[in-house]
Amino acid sequence: MEESTVVAILSVIASSAVAALSLWLNYKDRSSSHREFLYEKQIDAYDAVLEAMGRVIQPCLDFMDSYGYKLTSDTRAEMRDLFLKHYRNNLFEIKGWTFLPAEVIREINRVLVILYSITAPDAQAHKWPPEFVQSKNPYGLLMDAENRVHNVVRQAAGIEPLSTEIRKITGVQERERE
Repeated sequence: MEESTVVAILSVIASSAVAALSLWLNYKDRSSSHREFLYEKQIDAYDAVLEAMGRVIQPCLDFMDSYGYKLTSDTRAEMRDLFLKHYRNNLFEIKGWTFLPAEVIREINRVLVILYSITAPDAQAHKWPPEFVQSKNPYGLLMDAENRVHNVVRQAAGIEPLSTEIRKITGVQERERE
């Protein structure tokens, strides 16, 4: 083979290697910043959802607390109005639902099914899961569902779950037992 041919082949190989390396580094750089942007949007969506869920659930928990954790036909109707008012004012305004993983949406839906179930009028109770409608402890059921949402969000975001000590300090375990 001629020397000029070998030099040309080596030149093509070297320039191809440089181009491939440049392309790979450019791709890696772009995907990294894109990934960070999506992660930030996802964390923003988690924050918004958890805040909104708290604004929906807490008034319902307070309501049940004021009635001794028992719901009757009358109190269920009153709590349903309270729930729907807070639901419309908080969850519909959230932007970023598309950034949430399916397991987070599934747990949020579970909370909503529980709220609809435990506040269902007697004539519509058969439409909802009986384990929720007939629960002897709707307060504990709702607290458990809220904790599940928090745990799934923490897991999806890669945040350590609450330690036992932190749970004691914040009173999470005490509320779970009620």
